Amino acid sequence: MIKSIWPFSNKPSKASLERQAEFTNLMELAQDVAARDPRGLLDLVRLYTRPIQTELLLSCAKRPPHEGKAEIAPHQLFMPSARLVLTSHSHYPQLDETQFEVDLAKDPILPGPWYRERYAKALSEVGSGKKSGAWEQDGNHSVAAILPWGIACVFGGNHSIAAGILAGEGVVTPCEAWDMSGLLAKVRCDGIHYVEIETGKPICKMHDPKMGAVFEIGRLLEQHQITPLRRL
Repeated sequence: MIKSIWPFSNKPSKASLERQAEFTNLMELAQDVAARDPRGLLDLVRLYTRPIQTELLLSCAKRPPHEGKAEIAPHQLFMPSARLVLTSHSHYPQLDETQFEVDLAKDPILPGPWYRERYAKALSEVGSGKKSGAWEQDGNHSVAAILPWGIACVFGGNHSIAAGILAGEGVVTPCEAWDMSGLLAKVRCDGIHYVEIETGKPICKMHDPKMGAVFEIGRLLEQHQITPLRRL
């Protein structure tokens, strides 16, 4: 709870304060995990992104045909309303994508299956014991690994990737990998806003406490030199 006296026009709303309280709780767990064994932070990223993944996977079923939510692009992960020069992955160093792999059964990957007919076909045919057999990567599967969080954004193959997630099988080598840790050097999340570190000025509101916490967990992953999705 913020104890400062705010000017009336800048006073956070009740909803903002509730989101900040949730963010604080999420970060307290992250700090506790980091103190015990920072490798557990990877599991927290999976946990905090799981509801977002689930909503994307459900969207095509809940909405009218062909109106499922689109996949989440890298610039939409944390601050979708901020300027692209700050949030676009293309402004950060590109890594060797062959050094990483995404396990569909556990890693945070965010496809957006939007076309119900394709979704039904993929779910009924893709997976061990089904018509098309076990899930395998092909040329249609286009995934970008976003470090330091280890989140995979999907550019192609949304329906079959979603089927692999739900079947609990499949491994993807990303077509791209990007190190966006430079964003952490420019921005921090205080539970109400994403704030420019250099000036202390708010950039935009934090709308999702889970993703705000994931953003700051990226800082902890860097501090403890933990790299997600790396091939063994």
